[in-house]
Amino acid sequence: MKNELLARAISELDDDLLEEARQPIQKKKYPITHLQRWAALAACFVVLVASLMSLQSKDDIGVFVNGVNMMAENSVEIPLFTSPQRRQTARTEIPMNISDVGSSVTLVTYDGSVLLHTDGTEHRELVAYGGTEIIWVVNTLMHDSFELKLVYDDQIITITAEVSQTKDCMIVTARYEQ
Repeated sequence: MKNELLARAISELDDDLLEEARQPIQKKKYPITHLQRWAALAACFVVLVASLMSLQSKDDIGVFVNGVNMMAENSVEIPLFTSPQRRQTARTEIPMNISDVGSSVTLVTYDGSVLLHTDGTEHRELVAYGGTEIIWVVNTLMHDSFELKLVYDDQIITITAEVSQTKDCMIVTARYEQ
């Protein structure tokens, strides 16, 4: 009885209905509005700005020696006295300025040099903040090469000062440590 009922129901179906059932269902199209386009463009811009800001982490500190940004230049030459005068004085002062980094910077000197703070005190290790002026004093009687390390935000910058006998000057360079 059930088979009969089913067979009669199927035979009474209209051919147009069967043909419509065979066709794939078409999705509704929602038009993209101008507001949606501007929102997508704004989201892309935010992602671009955020990625550019994250790439600037290594360039956010400025170390200036004699007014020259050491992070942008290869080296700076500081004139020394003539050889006899240099042996008598032996102290060479290298003025430095640490630009605003938003966090503290630890400066560490090694044998033959000290850091002279603006208040006149000498330090082997000094914690500085942005805009701090210091003087790196090196003793050229003890060594011909000096090293100063700046540590901030898990990054290390090594500043090296070397006496050049041929040019009779002090050559100061800076590099990031890996």
